Amino acid sequence: MSDPLIDPPKTDLQRRDDLKFQADLDALLKEAERMRLSYMHKHRSRQFTATTLGLVAVVAGAGGFGWFFFMKSNLIKGLACVVLSLAIPLLLSLWSRTPLKTYKDAHKTHFMPQMADLLGGFRFTPKRGISANILGKTGVVPTYKTYHAEDCFTGRHKGIKVMFSEARLTGEHRHAPALFRGLFVMLELPQPVFEGHTIITADSDMVARYAATRWHKLAPVMLDNTNNPAHDKFVAYSDKPEDAKLILGARL
Repeated sequence: MSDPLIDPPKTDLQRRDDLKFQADLDALLKEAERMRLSYMHKHRSRQFTATTLGLVAVVAGAGGFGWFFFMKSNLIKGLACVVLSLAIPLLLSLWSRTPLKTYKDAHKTHFMPQMADLLGGFRFTPKRGISANILGKTGVVPTYKTYHAEDCFTGRHKGIKVMFSEARLTGEHRHAPALFRGLFVMLELPQPVFEGHTIITADSDMVARYAATRWHKLAPVMLDNTNNPAHDKFVAYSDKPEDAKLILGARL
């Protein structure tokens, strides 16, 4: 994830006729469901076979141990039968789960690229996302240890580069709940619109945590919400508040 933004397609995202889009979407979802059911059927068939053969192997291993240990007084061969009887079910279990992995791979190599194209011409990249170097500069991402991004969509609309991907941030403790699990969205404009660094948020908890610490170099920006009191929930901070005030407001 070294690039801030994966190069999107050269052509702009295209609007789709609603009826045509719905028909294409239904067809794609039906195809995806057929694919899912096919792999699930393979998995269940293999699971039944693996369970049956695994039980046979365990019984045979127990019998082999009894034969060699009690009848032949050969502990080594008896233990070998036990080890073999345990190894066979393990290998069969791995074999039975293979269709699940194959399905996950097929979902990302076959279904998701088609879905991306259906959404107007997005490009889908399964194992990429917004660069980690960008996250720290935003001022809104919590302190984390590990960042994982996947299922990235990129496109272009009226010269604006669009990227969104699944993201997960985890902390120091490996088994603790994720600090963040959701979508990251980034829009890259062809020319700068904001001067400096401006943050707009409706997260009052984040404001309480960061206003006096992480945002101590930013000044609060008074928003004009006269025409829409519902916008009172938004708070803005900027290192150039006067310039930000000219842009922020109901129109944004």
